[in-house]
Amino acid sequence: MLFVSKITEIARLGIASSYVKNDEPVSIVFLGDPEIGKSTIILRFNPPKNTVVFSDLTKSKLEEYLKNYQQIKYIMIPDFIKVISRGKSTKANIISMLNAGIEEGILDITQYFGGSVTQTTVPRKPIRFGMMTAMTRRVMSDRRREWFKMGFFSRLLPVSFSYSKEQSKKIREYICAGRDIFTEKEKLRFRQRSILCNKRHVLHFEKFIENYAEAQKLYGFRMTKQFRSLLKASALLRSSDAVGRIDVRRIEGLVQWMNLDYNKAE
Repeated sequence: MLFVSKITEIARLGIASSYVKNDEPVSIVFLGDPEIGKSTIILRFNPPKNTVVFSDLTKSKLEEYLKNYQQIKYIMIPDFIKVISRGKSTKANIISMLNAGIEEGILDITQYFGGSVTQTTVPRKPIRFGMMTAMTRRVMSDRRREWFKMGFFSRLLPVSFSYSKEQSKKIREYICAGRDIFTEKEKLRFRQRSILCNKRHVLHFEKFIENYAEAQKLYGFRMTKQFRSLLKASALLRSSDAVGRIDVRRIEGLVQWMNLDYNKAE
């Protein structure tokens, strides 16, 4: 895709983070105006094993999936508006379940078959997974306060972007000429790896995390974990067992979009 190589790199790192042993995968929400290509960035990947793409999701649908496939590592939902365009209780149930899966893990799976008939499955260990989704700036603005109260938004690393007038014009020219602005799907395959990360590499981003946390009235604990996982994912992409300066530089080149500032894409 035109002008979104950096945004795509963040998506790649997010998916790769689910293959880092003994650490939490990075959950990401892409934010931008309609037509900007948020969902397309997610869908451009041919995901690795144990990563699943849902076009829509409810609590019952996720429970049914987890009952049969407990090895899930990452969930991708190209357009989150479909998930939240339902009744209040239905929305609350899926958000609550995603909250658990992203952080402490899902401890049991209960399915309802009408009336008082239920079936509960207890997995061998808590089911944890990362998540990647996308929504418009307007939807985020409308739901932000509600999701902050639920602790949902702070579990997701925000990645916002926009296009300049010149970039928009260039994309329209490509479309007018019948040229494909999207590339073919990228096949992702990773091998699980334990990766060492010296705390100084994470502390390199302390000021950025502190500023974001203060602006959002948070402590920054979850974002610190997210940056640690991103650094490890960067090392995994280059088949290394330890985070190095090269990984710090990689993340440095991406942090300007890890906020709610909607900076111009590159």
